[in-house]
Amino acid sequence: MKVMCTKCDGTGKLLSSDQSYTLTCYVCAGTGRVEDNSSSSNNSSSNNSNSYTSSGGTSPTAYCNQGLKAYNAGNFAEAERLWLLGKSDHDAQTGLGHLYYNGEGVKQDYKQAFMWYEKAAYGMFRDKNAIAGLGNCYLNGYGVAQDKAKAIELLTEAAENGHAGSIKFINNMNDKAQSFIDEGERLAEQGDYEGAVAAFTNALSHQPTAKNYSNRGSVYSKKEDYDKAIADYTVAISMNSDDSFSYLMRASAYIELSEYDKAIADSNKVIKMEDRLGAAYFFRGRAYSKKNEEEQAIKDLKMAADYGFEIALKYLKDLNIEYTPKKRKLPVKKDKSSSSYAGANKNAKVKKSGKGKAFIVVIVIAAVLFFNRNFIIDFISIWVINHQ
Repeated sequence: MKVMCTKCDGTGKLLSSDQSYTLTCYVCAGTGRVEDNSSSSNNSSSNNSNSYTSSGGTSPTAYCNQGLKAYNAGNFAEAERLWLLGKSDHDAQTGLGHLYYNGEGVKQDYKQAFMWYEKAAYGMFRDKNAIAGLGNCYLNGYGVAQDKAKAIELLTEAAENGHAGSIKFINNMNDKAQSFIDEGERLAEQGDYEGAVAAFTNALSHQPTAKNYSNRGSVYSKKEDYDKAIADYTVAISMNSDDSFSYLMRASAYIELSEYDKAIADSNKVIKMEDRLGAAYFFRGRAYSKKNEEEQAIKDLKMAADYGFEIALKYLKDLNIEYTPKKRKLPVKKDKSSSSYAGANKNAKVKKSGKGKAFIVVIVIAAVLFFNRNFIIDFISIWVINHQ
């Protein structure tokens, strides 16, 4: 008869002495159940199949469990020896990673730590403790070239799987990122684009998401630094191929650089997504107009107006076209995230404010009276697309 293992309280796992990671319980071999020792007939089988001593059991799991006992007793050298004997076990690999990372009873060796963490992280079980350790290696450049984006990706995965240290780290990073995002939005609204770029760059160092690259790209567009804008939009798209906003803003930047075919290609991708259709037809129409393909330009600008992108009507008037838009129904938008990991969209969300509408009115009036009309309309388009 089997009963609950009292060593691990039926969980099948034991916490290491420093409470930084868990390993399989050496009493129940991870099952959470043991034979009832009150039955003498079962004592022998219990001793043979459910527990290992330092002299018994030669499987990788047995060596791993013995290594945990040695580790918890502070005998790190013995833990290393046993874990190396059981090195095909993912828990043993994680344990070795911790030993070499922290230099516990062994010479600190980050390359060895990275190697063992990687084996456990990308093995059959995707060990969350190994994933967290691997993330820390990438974060600090220990045993591998520093890569903060990769580090945050791994630590986020570990956090989503319940790793306490990673949860705390990611929450802290998100809080810091949000403060920089708020600062960047405020400075951009005030016209301090240099400050806004710096703020979004700081946000990216804490939260390298598609949304934040797109945010910074928008500021570069407002600065008319289109090459840098395109670079940021391209990174955003590489992280999220459904990021219609970045495709459209990159199309707009391509138009400013006279790369009309690239602008058309980006607009086509958004049209295929059936997202932000008014803006997509608008930018494609502008690109065709710049290429002197007037027939296609008029067709696209009419479609843009039909989908509620009323700025297109101003361009149609430039082409001596008076047009009454047909009301086309927009497709139901799919739930698409612009983040590289779950939960980031909430933290990276761009604020929408009632002040924006008043701002649009002022800019339109100024455009008609004083400024170059096309440039102002492009500027307004960015706001409209972001709020479409």
